[in-house]
Amino acid sequence: ELGWAMSVIGRTGICIEVNQGDRTLNEARQALHYFREQNYWDYYLRLCKNITHVYNRLGKYQDIIHLFEKTRAKTGELPELWARHMGILANNAGLAYLHLSLYHDARNHFELALGNFIKSGKHIGIFIVKGNIADIERNLGNYREALRLYHEIIAADCYTDSTYDYRVKLNLIECYLMLN
Repeated sequence: ELGWAMSVIGRTGICIEVNQGDRTLNEARQALHYFREQNYWDYYLRLCKNITHVYNRLGKYQDIIHLFEKTRAKTGELPELWARHMGILANNAGLAYLHLSLYHDARNHFELALGNFIKSGKHIGIFIVKGNIADIERNLGNYREALRLYHEIIAADCYTDSTYDYRVKLNLIECYLMLN
């Protein structure tokens, strides 16, 4: 069963692209149960990260928030393990709040993720979260603060995803247009 459950972790990473989201999420629930019962918490958290990504792509924002809180409660007494995975989980929860226009909650989760990425030295995570915080500022009409953050991201030149690069530059242009 361990091999099957571990394969679900990988399948959740690609299930949207191959149009298998719902089927894979059903298997993921079974795999989460297995990992929890067997105390395979590292695998549990890896799968949770992938599930929150799938939920985000499917627009299931409340499910992301629920899974984040449930996961934090279950693994909170494993601080070293939680610290390894918390940045991505908190960022995904922040994205859910951002999509729901709950900016205060989004910022709290992004700042939690940012602190985790800074502490662990994950530079790409730092700039992804800063981009998300800049998106909050842009949505709130704080264009100068959003511009400061977007320029900081561009100056760092540490991202490898051209889609992310495009999104940051498009948002930068939008901020300049809103200021003029």
